[in-house]
Amino acid sequence: MLELEGYSCLPAYDGGQALEVLDSGRIPDLMVIDVRLPGMSGPELALRIHTRYPRIPVLFVSGWVDGLADSALLERMQWAFLAKPYSPETLVSTARRMLGASPTTNGA
Repeated sequence: MLELEGYSCLPAYDGGQALEVLDSGRIPDLMVIDVRLPGMSGPELALRIHTRYPRIPVLFVSGWVDGLADSALLERMQWAFLAKPYSPETLVSTARRMLGASPTTNGA
């Protein structure tokens, strides 16, 4: 959905793979993370990323609405939450709002 709107995306299957992407030097402008991931939770991944790259905003997505929707983490960090199912338009508009700009080539 984001690629169709001009964003460059770097997919990762799980938290470990996402950290490998960051270790390779490809630093995204926005992280879109499911709350439930294989190997480590989305919030755990986000906190690990935040310690190294505190300016990267995180958009959590999940069908598990109770998983993070009311978390204090969202209030303290530059993070947001979208409950599944969401429309492509909602994802794109939320990403744009969080980035505060038009699509870039750095990734989402």
